[in-house]
Amino acid sequence: MRQTRAITEGAVMLAVFTILLLITLYFPILSLISTFFLPLPFFLYNVRHSEKNSLPFFLAALVLSFIVGNVVSISLAFTYGAVGWTMGWLVKKKESWNTTLLVSSLVFALSTVIQYAIAVTVFQFDFIKETMTLVRSSYEQSIQLLKRLGQQPPADMMNQINDMLELIQTLIPSFIVMASIMAVFFIQLILFPIVRRFQVEVPKRTPFRNIQMPKNILWYYLVTLVLTLVLNPEKGTTMFWVLFNLATIFGLLLFIQGCSFLLYYRYQKKLPTVFSFIFVLFALLFLPLVRLLGIIDLGFDLRKRIQTKA
Repeated sequence: MRQTRAITEGAVMLAVFTILLLITLYFPILSLISTFFLPLPFFLYNVRHSEKNSLPFFLAALVLSFIVGNVVSISLAFTYGAVGWTMGWLVKKKESWNTTLLVSSLVFALSTVIQYAIAVTVFQFDFIKETMTLVRSSYEQSIQLLKRLGQQPPADMMNQINDMLELIQTLIPSFIVMASIMAVFFIQLILFPIVRRFQVEVPKRTPFRNIQMPKNILWYYLVTLVLTLVLNPEKGTTMFWVLFNLATIFGLLLFIQGCSFLLYYRYQKKLPTVFSFIFVLFALLFLPLVRLLGIIDLGFDLRKRIQTKA
């Protein structure tokens, strides 16, 4: 009876996923919304059934995505299916909202990297390299057009453009991590209320002011900075690439810690709500200062000091 129910629900969820996938593939405007719902069938199925049944469901979705679509559809099914499966597994284990966000973001980022590796090794297509080449070519054509119109661009303009493109290419891993966290954040924000309507107990979102990064993040960041100063890796080397991205990611997490502290301070001091917007604007304008505030908050536990004074 239980197996029959698993098969029936699996067929229904596969039908829902197929509809969402077709909308995403063939309706560009609607795809901006439907993309966030793609993990829903995997999420619901895994949270209500065992992993023994969920794995065949995931594989069936991959096969079905190939039948109704193309390589892009398989990519969508793999990424969002893995994220939905992970969310269902974590919710079933009663993990917190933040833990679900971090682990699911890691899965999203890993699936992106795996697909990129497959594209480069199997299909001989490096879309990052191709994009950089296309952008550089566009800039070169723009400079040539300016010269034909009798305007002389700055002598070091092309060097500045090349430096900027190299920086962007170096930070690709950081961009993937940031994009993964943002995507999964909105997916959880949309799907959790929907899943709750199916009598599934999902964790409540932690208020941003109460977000606390693990203290290990502070030490990882400091070790990364020390290694960067001691080793002084040459630009373009693998060591430079690794340390630069680690420093960027850890720095971003500490910036979030600083923003969280500012909102926590407003809440504890019972300041008007408008101060939340003022603090956010301040954080965006003075990013290094807010990151330093995050470091101090983690290192010296400023929140407890505020509570004591309060």
